[in-house]
Amino acid sequence: VPNCFTWPEDLPYTPFAARNNVILTVARNGTAPKKTDILMNGFANVAQEFPEWKLILAGTVEEDFKPFINSYFVKHPELKDRVSFIGPISDRGELQRLYASSKIFALPSAWESFGLVTVEAMSQGCYVVESDIPANKDITCNGQYGSLHKCLDEKDFASKLRDALCNSKKMASVSEAAYYYVNENYKWEKVLRPVSEWIQKKLEEKGRNILQ
Repeated sequence: VPNCFTWPEDLPYTPFAARNNVILTVARNGTAPKKTDILMNGFANVAQEFPEWKLILAGTVEEDFKPFINSYFVKHPELKDRVSFIGPISDRGELQRLYASSKIFALPSAWESFGLVTVEAMSQGCYVVESDIPANKDITCNGQYGSLHKCLDEKDFASKLRDALCNSKKMASVSEAAYYYVNENYKWEKVLRPVSEWIQKKLEEKGRNILQ
């Protein structure tokens, strides 16, 4: 049984063209495994080519990462209105709607045991751009449902991000396919249904044995 997700309600797939030009991440930003520096530098690398896009970072921010953020905006003052740290989101419905309104979910992790936020993002139709660590390979079926870059390779992350931004038609197709794939294979009520049915069957058999 894999790790799975559940939401307050089932939202229909939001057409890709109706979403905001947002690259989203949801993480403890600035921690060693999340490689937020690669994400931010990668966005800076492509930002001039795609001026209509924004980067939104949801989640906490580590104190020792704040000097990097300050120096980032000194180096890239033109991005102050395009890179936003919005803090942690405790309301699950709000988080779900944020995924559903964003086009790309990006997380260049150095390592993950299992990327639950990746599953959440794909369940709402985000196109993912992430590192090629084993967890992401499993969730995306080796990149079939997203784009994987070489782990810890900032240039390759920027390259994969640029490729995605240049091909909205591909992103739209993968986005919709990922939505249906993840909602079929990583939703708790669907994944646990065979387990529930097996338990119910065993209880019924035990009941019959007791009666006999």
